[in-house]
Amino acid sequence: MTSVVHRRAFLARWLAVSSPRRSPPRPSRGRGSTESGCLSEGPYPLSKPLPDALRELGWVLERRAREDMSTMTVPCGFCGQRGKIDNEHVWADWISRALAPMKMRIEFGRNEKVRTWTGDAINMTVRAFCQSCNSGWMSELEAATKPTLSPMLKGVPKVLGTTDERLLATWVMKTAMVAEYFNADRKYFTPQERYGVMKTLTPPPSVRIWLAHYIGKQKAHNVSDHLRFPRASDGALVPAFCSTLTAGQFAFQVFSYRWALAESHTFNVRAAPWYTTGRWESTTLLPLWPVVRDVALIWPPRHPITDWSLPVLCKRFVVALKPPGIS
Repeated sequence: MTSVVHRRAFLARWLAVSSPRRSPPRPSRGRGSTESGCLSEGPYPLSKPLPDALRELGWVLERRAREDMSTMTVPCGFCGQRGKIDNEHVWADWISRALAPMKMRIEFGRNEKVRTWTGDAINMTVRAFCQSCNSGWMSELEAATKPTLSPMLKGVPKVLGTTDERLLATWVMKTAMVAEYFNADRKYFTPQERYGVMKTLTPPPSVRIWLAHYIGKQKAHNVSDHLRFPRASDGALVPAFCSTLTAGQFAFQVFSYRWALAESHTFNVRAAPWYTTGRWESTTLLPLWPVVRDVALIWPPRHPITDWSLPVLCKRFVVALKPPGIS
């Protein structure tokens, strides 16, 4: 009974403080006394039945949360400057419109823990970047990439020159870094690496990016994993990161590792699907970054990714109990 009294007393006090136009609560006549339409247990009687008070408390909390978020000044995830933080879409609005009205299922996973979301649009947002970045270089990058990326979302073949490759690689890197804020409770990419992407408009040197052609039923997909690779000399674990995303028929995979700590720059990977003949890069994936000078890429690759082979692709980098090598 005492806990109920304290809870009601807290709600009444909170409502009195949160609602300036509400008249202050009248003093109680003592435990057990009653007035018409009032609950008077404890020293702070409620002027409304408890369910109504709880509902109003929820509205007040929501309003205050919106006010706090709109005036939040924290360091921007890219430029590092303190300012008003804005909503940033993991997938741009134009991509959501291009794929509508198809039903979409998005999976954001990490270390086998997967969160799912279903909706009619890819409208997942994060609050980690300032208005200056969001409406500045990030918006300009989306506009510059749209002519190249738009037909690829629907599987239209595309020849990518070196300029297109560099532009698309930067957009992929930006998207992967933004998506990392949605689900991960810890970030792989450092503030210095995100700042470097903003300043140079190129991915970090330790990053590798591949493109793929996805023909499955999931119109949007994202799986990210924090990995560890043992070194041959002392067994120390080298941090690594892999993120695979799809939107429509366009898919890409980002892999990065702390190469300053690594002794080898080749890694054990799971074999490509049985119906391919050769390594992933020769049949199913197109190496986008680092860009090879004067070599154009013809998208899509020979073999597409299906709902069966997509999980294999997402988990192709495996942690082995032996030094990294080529499988």
